[in-house]
Amino acid sequence: METVSKESDAPRFRLETLGTLTLRGLQQLSVAAEGRQQRRRLALLAVLASAGERGRSRDQLLLLFWPDSTEKKARHSLDQLLYAIRTSLDDSIFTGVNPIRVNPSIIDADVRQFESSLDSGDLEAAIAIYHGPFLDGFHPGETREFQDWLDSERQRLASKYLDALAKLAASAERDSDLANAIRWRRRLVEADPLSTRHAVGLVRTLAHSGDLVAALEFATRYERTAQRELGVNDIPELNELVAEIRNRPSSATELASGISTPGASDERPSNFENGDARAPRTEMETRIASSGRFPVAVLVGTGILAAALVTGLIYTRSPSSIKTEGSHSISGAAPAASQNVGRAAKGTRNVVAYDLYLRGQDPVLLRSDTGAAIGLQYLEKAVALDSGFAAAHAAVAEMYVRLALFSNPPLPQTELRRRAEAAARKAIALDDSLAEGHRALGFVESFWLIDPQLAESELNRSLKLDPHLPHTLEYLALTHTLLGKSREALIDAQRAVANDPLSPINRATLAQMLYVNGRCEEAIPILDSLSAMKPSLLRVASIRSVCYADEGRWSDLAATARKQAGSGDTGASAMLGLSLARTGRRNEALEIRTKLREIAKKNPAVSFDVAVVSFGLGDFDDAFRAIGAARDAGPFPYELMGPVFDSLRRDARFRSVVRRRAMSRRGALGQSTG
Repeated sequence: METVSKESDAPRFRLETLGTLTLRGLQQLSVAAEGRQQRRRLALLAVLASAGERGRSRDQLLLLFWPDSTEKKARHSLDQLLYAIRTSLDDSIFTGVNPIRVNPSIIDADVRQFESSLDSGDLEAAIAIYHGPFLDGFHPGETREFQDWLDSERQRLASKYLDALAKLAASAERDSDLANAIRWRRRLVEADPLSTRHAVGLVRTLAHSGDLVAALEFATRYERTAQRELGVNDIPELNELVAEIRNRPSSATELASGISTPGASDERPSNFENGDARAPRTEMETRIASSGRFPVAVLVGTGILAAALVTGLIYTRSPSSIKTEGSHSISGAAPAASQNVGRAAKGTRNVVAYDLYLRGQDPVLLRSDTGAAIGLQYLEKAVALDSGFAAAHAAVAEMYVRLALFSNPPLPQTELRRRAEAAARKAIALDDSLAEGHRALGFVESFWLIDPQLAESELNRSLKLDPHLPHTLEYLALTHTLLGKSREALIDAQRAVANDPLSPINRATLAQMLYVNGRCEEAIPILDSLSAMKPSLLRVASIRSVCYADEGRWSDLAATARKQAGSGDTGASAMLGLSLARTGRRNEALEIRTKLREIAKKNPAVSFDVAVVSFGLGDFDDAFRAIGAARDAGPFPYELMGPVFDSLRRDARFRSVVRRRAMSRRGALGQSTG
């Protein structure tokens, strides 16, 4: 059948049944008037619309509307009702005599579109059509038989709606699309708020996404709803899931999530005002959540340091927790701070402040973007309870760096830098013998290129105070890279692996430093072993990309980058553009650069990615313009210090770039190979 395209040939009326029952004309004006007869006309149209092509026999309609009348009187009433509808709407509104059907060319019904979309497998279209329960709030004053039919039809369509949502959620989870999985599961809960199955599904998906706080908060709300509406005080399946989440490696006996347990106090530092343990997100946390979640490696070019630092902050393990290098279990993992519990604890006698300090650095909490904002809240509350707690100030400084790595930071880089440096210096002022304080200051000075030489000095001081403090050698290696001391950077990475051979972070840092030193043939096997981890470290793909570029393996680079770019990684898109440019596919590379420019208008850090594509195109003028545009957008792209970009660094303009970004101090202009 030829598709109707002319507006005049489209159905003249639309019957809306999923939600409030209304009949609308072409101008979307309701033609449904008040009155019992008009409601009965709408009820009859709804019955016929839900029957679809099957229609309804006259006997069925008589039973629904006039069960107590004589057959003769009932048939006369039906004929009158059909006649009234024809004369008020259209003579051709019905097809067939027995059974009777509504004519789809005259009247369109949402319920028919809903079921048609389900039958064709277009679940999202069906969900968009379903605006509420069938004939929601409609009380025609009809017979008991009609009410029974309405209840049955309402339940049938609601079940189809819930089933579609469940399928969409399951499909999104299979595709690791957790954002949409959460969205569909929230819709399930909204549609059936008393369902334990849907509540457990949402809690599980939230936890799987890393948003443990939201998972536990919703579990609390559902427990209260079940107690109030159902009189149920114990939900075994939900209790088991909550216990599983709480028993994940944590720096405290429980994640302060707003879920109350008998006899337990809730110290969750959300807004901390009026003792509100269920306080909403802070402005910073809301801004982070609304900015969208992107892989941290997206931030600056392929963002080697960015990814490295984030991975270090959120993927800390103690050596005893790791059985094999490819293991992804975090069982037995301890927060970074807890590996130095005795020394850090000396900075405070406030038990609550110390507990908050541990919570703020819980690596499980920090696996999600919003977790950094929550972690900062814990730490700032610890400082508020004890302003002399040096280790907490140091942790606050590093958390501000964590926030600066977001694709859309909650505060300007200058403000994040100011706060981070102030917190680090406060920690040292309070306790100059605390390794964490010197590590934090070195971290901040290197990250924002405030003073790379000072960063080097502070990190070395931290090592002398505590040779086993996690991440110090990692940060020192990256600082040495910026200073052009690539050989020293490789030694730092090798020392880190010697200290903890099974640490995935240390091995990734070693692969990174091998790239900087032009030894990708040794880096690739390390990256291959790390790729077995699920989820993989964020920087593994970016290091692999620059190694493929260094070796001229453009097809391998394109395959790796294309996969990452599909998830919205702008750094991967830049490397894909580089590979396309180098293989003669200039127009495609230009198209990628144009798209990156548009993104950079909102996120200046993406200008670094623009520079990578321009470099691949041989357009150094544009590359330096892009780097200049990103000068206040955060950390310098450290992979530019590697061999892939040697020719860019040899350009005289590179000196002015690094001078503006505080890299002109000792050794900053050295070659990446030392």
